[in-house]
Amino acid sequence: MEPNSITRLGSGSYGIVYKVKGQPVARKHMPLPGSGGLSPESLREIGCLRRIRNYPPEARKNCIHLLAVQYTQNELVVDLPFIRETLRQRLQRSPPGFSLVVSYSDQILLGLRFLHDIGIVHRDLKPDNILVSEGDCVKICDFGLSYCASGSEPRTPLTLLQSLVVLSHSVTPW
Repeated sequence: MEPNSITRLGSGSYGIVYKVKGQPVARKHMPLPGSGGLSPESLREIGCLRRIRNYPPEARKNCIHLLAVQYTQNELVVDLPFIRETLRQRLQRSPPGFSLVVSYSDQILLGLRFLHDIGIVHRDLKPDNILVSEGDCVKICDFGLSYCASGSEPRTPLTLLQSLVVLSHSVTPW
């Protein structure tokens, strides 16, 4: 059921997103499976968002972060900063100039570097999962398919790779 104070923005595989009226907040409603537990995707997304939230705003400036989370009997409700446009929408609206393409690319790479440094591999990076603010600030979003390495210690590319690649019951960096 949609509360009167919000406007539906869209829906995806794991829930419906609304814009909270009068606030710069996007509210994602994720229904719980019949068993009452959270889906693996919801658990991954919340885990990644909580980890991101633990860092200063300047460090996580190119990644969406968690504002609040509520667990009710029927659904999980997640509040995120509202950003009106995805990169796909921005590119369809008008082709950006060279300097803006460079700026977007730099910001995406900074966001990915931050995520990898804190042990998160996005695994679904595409224009629909990158938000662009009115000031052309880029933020990576949608962590439902992400891999969130255990522990909160910073990871090097090699240790992150070692935690991802498992072949024949042994971990290998290759």
